[in-house]
Amino acid sequence: MTEKVKANFLNWSEIKLSCSAAILHELSDVFSYFIPSAKFNPKYKAKKWDGKIRLVDKRRGTIPLGLIYRLKNYCSYSNYEFETDIDLNENEFDRQDAIEFISNLDLPFEIREYQLDSFIHTIRKQRSIIISPTASGKSLIIYLMIRFLHEMGRKVLMIVPTVNLVTQMKSDFDEYAKTIDRLPVQEVYAGRSKELQAPIMLSTWQSLQNIDKYWFTQFDAVIVDETHLATGNTLQKILNNCSNADFRVGLTGTLSGEKVHEMLLISALGEPKRMISTSELIEQNYLSDLEIECLILQHEDAPAKLTYQEEISYLISHTKRNQFLVNLAMNLNGNTLVLFNYVESHGKILYEMLEEQVTEQNLFFMAGETKAEIRENIRQHVRSKDSNNIIVASSGVFSTGVNIPSLRNVIFASPTKSKIRVLQSIGRILRLHESKDSAIVYDIADKLYPKRKNYVYSHFESRYQYYLEEDFHIKYHELKLKSS
Repeated sequence: MTEKVKANFLNWSEIKLSCSAAILHELSDVFSYFIPSAKFNPKYKAKKWDGKIRLVDKRRGTIPLGLIYRLKNYCSYSNYEFETDIDLNENEFDRQDAIEFISNLDLPFEIREYQLDSFIHTIRKQRSIIISPTASGKSLIIYLMIRFLHEMGRKVLMIVPTVNLVTQMKSDFDEYAKTIDRLPVQEVYAGRSKELQAPIMLSTWQSLQNIDKYWFTQFDAVIVDETHLATGNTLQKILNNCSNADFRVGLTGTLSGEKVHEMLLISALGEPKRMISTSELIEQNYLSDLEIECLILQHEDAPAKLTYQEEISYLISHTKRNQFLVNLAMNLNGNTLVLFNYVESHGKILYEMLEEQVTEQNLFFMAGETKAEIRENIRQHVRSKDSNNIIVASSGVFSTGVNIPSLRNVIFASPTKSKIRVLQSIGRILRLHESKDSAIVYDIADKLYPKRKNYVYSHFESRYQYYLEEDFHIKYHELKLKSS
């Protein structure tokens, strides 16, 4: 007799499983994923936890609705009979429907093919993750979705990671609607009312994290920008609380490459779909030409044995390394972004050094502590004024969503191996602008020892691999850095 698995609708976040205890246990193992950071957890070290996250709740007999297609495919593979009361058919929404809808919006520019395809895909699927590189125009894709949902009478919750993205997204929406009625958008962040006053709410997840779960049930659509950040517990909880939201879309430039993160996103939002690559956008002249200048600093007198944190402390306090970064920033043509990881121990030091030495450029500082209004003023200044600006910014703030097309150069002043942070940061300088003919990344790598590999140089090798995967044009230079 063929075993049967029933997947019944519970809400738009979960489905209820009906099957034998043995199959439920099997599904729990199949939909479990090892967390790479688990090896540092005391429970894992003590062998009290296997380091896995399980997406099937055996006690309640539930599985996230976003995994229903994978559940169906697994049942087919295992010769289990699969039955569900959930409609798995796509919405009827074709290319002509999309073109007619867009023609009524009187957009100030022509929509690109991959943006049109992304819009069609999201409406058809209802649940999906759109992978489209930074600077590919995701805000327009979001605008089209929200316009469509608004005309359907939907209440939409739009979640972004930072306050400056709230204001920037609202500004973009208003720009797209120059000749028609603006979207009724309520901006919510620190100090602003969370009582729903408009059918479209635009907020950060930090502003929503402590709200009662029943508050989220008033929305029937949820859109998450920079979706790769949605793997944290808070964002996952928010998405699960949106139990009446049958329309769910996430947008990101790249996924982390870790299976557990990808499956958490799929479970909460839907299956991923890559729309276009960065190299394709450059080839089609939608983005600036890009060069990666890898500057390998060879240290002559580095301490013999350093832990990872000691290595970081040594590098960010290295006077001559910091002076090298300052000299590089001051001598580049065009608007330059200097990215750092540590505010007090590195970012502010670089800024103060530049402040003492800069004579011809305008100098700005941006970190998490910088107020949203000041960030927006900096963005508008650099967008609209001459190309003689240096922005010293934390990578946490600037790698996500800040739109300044006139940026020409970015200097990676601090080491990282995060694929998402690297590619998102590069995306900050790729937008086309009349003040530049190309964009240049200066990747600073530190080789501390001639015969063995140090931690941050291994991180550089990871970044180098990302550049190769993205088919970027790479140059490699080795420079000697004398002891401080």
